[in-house]
Amino acid sequence: MRLFCTILIQTCIIDILNAILTTTMNLQFDVTDGYIFMTTGNDWLNLPQPWQCSYLVLAAVVCNVSFWSLPIQAIYRYLTVVRDVKVKVYFPMLLYLTTFVFAMAAGARYYLDFEPIKGTFMQPLINKMPFWVNHDTNKFCAAKLLAFGPLFFCGYLVVSQLFGFVVMVWTTVRFHKTLNSTSNHAKSLKMHNQITRQLYAQTVFPGLIAVLLFGMFAVAFTTSNYSGGLFMYLVLPYPWVNVINPLLTLFCIHQYRRVVTSMFCRRSIQVSNIASTSSLTKSKQYQQQKVTTVESVQQL
Repeated sequence: MRLFCTILIQTCIIDILNAILTTTMNLQFDVTDGYIFMTTGNDWLNLPQPWQCSYLVLAAVVCNVSFWSLPIQAIYRYLTVVRDVKVKVYFPMLLYLTTFVFAMAAGARYYLDFEPIKGTFMQPLINKMPFWVNHDTNKFCAAKLLAFGPLFFCGYLVVSQLFGFVVMVWTTVRFHKTLNSTSNHAKSLKMHNQITRQLYAQTVFPGLIAVLLFGMFAVAFTTSNYSGGLFMYLVLPYPWVNVINPLLTLFCIHQYRRVVTSMFCRRSIQVSNIASTSSLTKSKQYQQQKVTTVESVQQL
């Protein structure tokens, strides 16, 4: 289980950083008359231009990186157990960095479309919405919704999260097949099935988040005029991704839970004698010995 200490620690660090950024930005946004409006909900946060209009893109990038915490764990399990690859310590962080860079590149054009609405024709559009009547809209920025930047970025986020969900399911299937190939004992097969069910349970929340994201974009592109505030409720689950991801990891995977408990209690981390990697290695050694024996018999 020492194999998974690296990914566990790096995932926790990323989730903590993302939680801090999400809380700091406290994104607020809404859609009306073909425009998307956004600002920060923290009065003390007053970024100058050109950063004043960056909250939405940055928040979306952070949420996308947070979403990929579980798929990256799945990729790590697949490489270390199924493919039996010795993964470098920095590999998980490299995947996080790749996810961040791709999301930032996809959102760059979207960010350039935003402009401050103070004193422009766009400010009355949000001021007329009952939900925002008592809010200071001078710090808002806006962009036309049906433009290349928003369409491309929204499309990228949907595809990215759906792809991450598919990766989790596919790697779990491969992981299960690999575990079952290591032993035909009834007790081992029962344990393998239990592990697989736990890993499938881990995919439920990312799947719901991906569906919610698609639904949010569908509502945004089909809503013209309404009283406001709907999108504030639709994004409520996203700040909790940074909290739920590590909890899912700890409660769904028994070995991860043991590692974290040992870390906090400052006990030595003991590797279970039924660890998947150990079983897989023994299986491969057995297969090699079997082939050698067959070749010797053939030579005789």
